[in-house]
Amino acid sequence: MSTFMIRGIPVSFPFEPYPCQKVYMEKVIQALQEKQNALLESPTGTGKTLCLLCSTLAWRESLVEEQNKLIEANLEEKGEIPEATAIPKIIYASRTHSQLTQVVKELKNTNYKIKTSILGARSQMCLHPTVSTVKGKMQDVLCRSLVSTHKCTYYNNVQSSKADSVFTNTLMDIEDMRVAGTQNHVCPYYLSRELQSSADIIFMPYNYLIDPEIRKTLNVSLKDAVLIFDEAHNLEGICGDAASFELTAQDISSCIKDAQKAVDIAMKPGYSGGPTSDDLAKLKALLMKFESTIESYPLADGGFTREGRFIYEIFAKINITFETKDLIIDLIDDVVKLLNGDEVLVGTHTAPSLDVFNTAIKFLFKKPLEEEHSSQYYKVHIHLDKEEKQKGK
Repeated sequence: MSTFMIRGIPVSFPFEPYPCQKVYMEKVIQALQEKQNALLESPTGTGKTLCLLCSTLAWRESLVEEQNKLIEANLEEKGEIPEATAIPKIIYASRTHSQLTQVVKELKNTNYKIKTSILGARSQMCLHPTVSTVKGKMQDVLCRSLVSTHKCTYYNNVQSSKADSVFTNTLMDIEDMRVAGTQNHVCPYYLSRELQSSADIIFMPYNYLIDPEIRKTLNVSLKDAVLIFDEAHNLEGICGDAASFELTAQDISSCIKDAQKAVDIAMKPGYSGGPTSDDLAKLKALLMKFESTIESYPLADGGFTREGRFIYEIFAKINITFETKDLIIDLIDDVVKLLNGDEVLVGTHTAPSLDVFNTAIKFLFKKPLEEEHSSQYYKVHIHLDKEEKQKGK
């Protein structure tokens, strides 16, 4: 290990750094000390990740040492502990989980012993024998159902495991979390979310940080945090994805089938407590009208693009507006619960595609998207599905 001073801060590095690496780390520390944004670039193969980690952690370590000295001085002079200043968390974001795995591997080669948390998707971290075999939105709905009813034994062990040194004192990537979760019969997905509150550095993919809904769901706070975007040239596309939604013909068709399933359930003897059969029939009719509305547009030359406000015209044709959207959202939420509960009971373990449609409505009918905002910053594109093109449709 090599230790050297940069801007008054001792930096520990796994080997003697090259001149370009020292310059890079100096700029990182300068940005942190002066509380500035920094856009830094270095050629491939120059160890940017290692430089980012070591310089940032060295700066953070210096803050901890300064605070400890202040506490000791106050104890000696006044016999009291001063109010501690919050030490910034570091949020390290990269494009993919595989890139984050490499980042954790680099961190393991340093002298910095810190508490970490790595946030991943259910699809990568779930250990439940049934939920882990389900894909997409269906997996999310089934997981939430089992968690809310305390039927997932992996989740039930999260609170008792979050202080375990196996998880708090060990640097782990997602695969490490899965292995430790299996050995200790605890859910790595929910445990990683609990660990972030005490973590010095949190690793996550870009979209977890950029998408406000995901950030809210994962309880990620940006207050007083240091944000690092590795491979930041990918950010523009990620931001576009976070500010968009897509509904396919297959999604709409599946929604209609889900609505029919709900109607069938409501017609069973002894059904009570959920949406009425009339409401469910109206929902199915609404979805069928939505499907026919989309199909009514001519799609020559692959489709067409309109201003953002056009999407509101489409939804207005099926009577979904800012005034009615809450009724539709609540109804679909009730139907999702109804179908999920019924399917869990019968053991098919599938979840309704209606959740996809509802997510689109919730995204679309947010106040910032209406009127001038939607036309200025958004476009609507309707085109043939690739599968339909191949069929000659």
